Amino acid sequence: MDRLLAAINGSQSLRVLSFGRCQNDPRFLHEILTKLKSKTLERLWLSDGNLSDLGPTDMDEFLCSNPGVHEITLSKNPLSSQDIVYIASSLRHNTTLRTIKLVRHDYCQEDFDLLDQVMIDTTSLNAVSDSNHYCKIIHDRNSPYHDQWVPDHTLMNSYLDPRKNRMRKIYQLLSEWNRRHENVSYLNSEGVNILHLPQIIAQLGPYSQHNLKEYHIDLSSIEVVPLSIVYAIMRGWKMREVYELGKLSAGEVIEGQGQVFT
Repeated sequence: MDRLLAAINGSQSLRVLSFGRCQNDPRFLHEILTKLKSKTLERLWLSDGNLSDLGPTDMDEFLCSNPGVHEITLSKNPLSSQDIVYIASSLRHNTTLRTIKLVRHDYCQEDFDLLDQVMIDTTSLNAVSDSNHYCKIIHDRNSPYHDQWVPDHTLMNSYLDPRKNRMRKIYQLLSEWNRRHENVSYLNSEGVNILHLPQIIAQLGPYSQHNLKEYHIDLSSIEVVPLSIVYAIMRGWKMREVYELGKLSAGEVIEGQGQVFT
């Protein structure tokens, strides 16, 4: 183990590490994760009970350190609900991991829902904005073959650009509110100022233009057209304030916003 750790520490070209059934030394994975914090890896495979050697916060501290690991596989590990809590918490702060692979039967539905909420928290616009827009959670649907991994969400965080993932999630949340006729009530509950209305309306078009045709995904059941959201907001907001806002002289700049509109 000491020779392996020294080799990992000294290597400048290491890209993939795969470990299975390595529970013979309680220090093994803790030491491995410590060394990998400063490395860039395409993939780290920790399977077949490796996590049983980890302390309660080893994986949490590893992921929170934003290591240069792009994909982690944690299949066939006896993950407890507390392990999932630690992993979910660390993913809220991680911006380097692009894929985490789990086997669904390693944990329960409640744990899966917790991980789901990290990827897209729909409790508010602020919450969805603060979700993880970098990492995809993928699981093996009880397949005997490790290459048959499939996403649990419809292309969640499918874009390489996290800004596009964020835009898509925000627009889908606005679409959901629109179907329930609750756009205005939610915006009011979040303290959105009426002066922000022009910026909100101006962003609806760009936010709706995520191109998923290459994935052959029909989003019509999830999203509504921008004009529908505009109509609902204009109909439901305080119309007197909207009218007064429209009376602003052409070219006037709203203080603190730097936006020019009539």
